[in-house]
Amino acid sequence: MDRKHFAASYVNTASTDCSFAGRASGTFNTLDSLPSVLESDDEGIDSSESTHVTASVLPDDENSTELRAESCQGTAAVPSLFDSVRCHPIHIDAPGTDSVSYKIAVPVRIGGCRTSQQMADAVAGGFPISEEDLVTHALHDFVDDKLILVSEHCLLTVLLGFSEVATAPAYSAEGISVVAVVPWVKAGTSPESLDVEGWLLACPTESVGVFLEKLGSCGAMRSGLRDDYCFEQGDNSIGGGCSTVFIARKARTECEMVAVKVIRDTVSAACVHQEVHMLREAQSHPCVIRLLDMRADEIGQSGKQWSLVFDHYRRGDLYDEIMNRGAMKEQLAWKMMKSLFSALDHLKGRGIFHRDIKPENVLLSNETLQFVLTDFGNAVHVSDQPGMASRAGTVGYASPEMITGTAIGCEGDAFGAGVLLYFVLSKATPFYSKLGGMTAIEENTLKCRVPMHYPAFEALSADCRQLLLDLICKDPTRRLTPNKALA
Repeated sequence: MDRKHFAASYVNTASTDCSFAGRASGTFNTLDSLPSVLESDDEGIDSSESTHVTASVLPDDENSTELRAESCQGTAAVPSLFDSVRCHPIHIDAPGTDSVSYKIAVPVRIGGCRTSQQMADAVAGGFPISEEDLVTHALHDFVDDKLILVSEHCLLTVLLGFSEVATAPAYSAEGISVVAVVPWVKAGTSPESLDVEGWLLACPTESVGVFLEKLGSCGAMRSGLRDDYCFEQGDNSIGGGCSTVFIARKARTECEMVAVKVIRDTVSAACVHQEVHMLREAQSHPCVIRLLDMRADEIGQSGKQWSLVFDHYRRGDLYDEIMNRGAMKEQLAWKMMKSLFSALDHLKGRGIFHRDIKPENVLLSNETLQFVLTDFGNAVHVSDQPGMASRAGTVGYASPEMITGTAIGCEGDAFGAGVLLYFVLSKATPFYSKLGGMTAIEENTLKCRVPMHYPAFEALSADCRQLLLDLICKDPTRRLTPNKALA
């Protein structure tokens, strides 16, 4: 997208061994058939201990799964931000008499509930819950796009990617909220199966806002964008071809600035899913934009307004920086380019081809003097052959193999980084044509003759000149990789 400025997990280690194995099966179709809640004993996981539970769910047959959780030794423990989050008692079956017996929670379906909000409202008002139900010890962690929660009674594993999330205050317990999570595309097509199937959690109301934000950063979506974000007044939006970015404040904190990318309703859900999937895969690097939240608000009869929330970078993007302040000196440019090479090496290690490296998609961090890579709308995994063969990117920055649709790896990102460095140093691009038009620029790109006659290049070191030529190289097999550029 052009012209945009937007931009815990914990590990606990055990001093005692603990392992669990067991089976559970079945589903609950109505509130009347839900299991009763049993009081917990003192034999369970001690939250005062530092316990790291590694869990895997192994398929046995279509109605049965097996859990194995093993403790492991480690170093210093970091407490969970959400120690008070619990599996709602609606999921808990009788634990049995065996002290090592363990249940795997299964999702529930409640008659008449066709959205996560309806499910949260129904359970909050129709299934009693008390603070005593939440005193049992529990551990939980976020792993990629999954929430894993372990208690004395059960294991709960929830896929968060594109799941629908809603919350409602529990009528029977002051200060407790019910959180419903409905996995993506769970409703059936026949009238009797239109009721959604999902998971229910219980959380203190005072911390439910933070918990929902964490779910959103893992790819879960919910409605109510304007309830949780206060949009700045005035002309503070940046429009692109498929979206508009607005600057906003979190209503909960009233001071934290964010960038909200509102995607046009002409963009398909599949395209939004692809972008978010690539964003989630690319997280955990300081020079990759951080996804904070994901929203889907209803518009019209059946449409959705998708919005992605990111960190806000007040300094803006690299294109504006160079156009307003002029070209960078070599020393500063190299210092900042190292952060981009690091981000691209991170993406390559995860098999992600960004496919749109350009100054408009690089933000500047005031605090660290680093580049921050954003806009994953064109990104694909290198194993996605149809995606790799499709044309994408920006003319003038796209590599020859991207133009011809013959890319087989991430090498095009290094080419784009080379053109970006050329622009940073000279305020110009190497394949510009006086004839104008995209075709002429593409023809120059395919020839890949890099002019070095600009006055800005006269003071460049020989190493920097060679770096440019090694990056803006026609042959992807000979092109410098981000990792080698950092060496």
